[in-house]
Amino acid sequence: MLTTPNSLKEEHMEIMGSLRSSANFSDGTGRAVKELLKVLEPHFEKEEKVAMPVLGSLSELVSGEHVSNLREIADSQGALLQEYENMFQEHQILKQFIERAKAESKREGHEDVSDLLDALGHHARVEEEVLYPAALLAGTLAKCLLPNQTLQSVT
Repeated sequence: MLTTPNSLKEEHMEIMGSLRSSANFSDGTGRAVKELLKVLEPHFEKEEKVAMPVLGSLSELVSGEHVSNLREIADSQGALLQEYENMFQEHQILKQFIERAKAESKREGHEDVSDLLDALGHHARVEEEVLYPAALLAGTLAKCLLPNQTLQSVT
């Protein structure tokens, strides 16, 4: 069974916990963070379902050892491919909510919230530039490693 790396789960949990605390503020920052969370929570759930689990297999794939769940890894790529463009579009929407919340937090003197929102923006860039492509690459590699597969038959 594919599993999300603990480091990614922990990062999502830390971000969500901090944002939920900030959403309790009774000012514009709290309201803006609540709105952000409405979009972010389902996005994180989608990532944890379709993008992150295959990343847990990267170490095994590059080890040169026998990988017992190649078919599962390869099959997971299909779900990610179906959601890939949507996930980038969701990031664009999230960036708008982040900017609104950041403007409120700066205006109201919540520098810690502003820093958290910067970290969330950075997290999204890491996903776009590294994690999502790595997940697709893992699926492609798994397909190539399946018996009787060639690169031409998996593209």
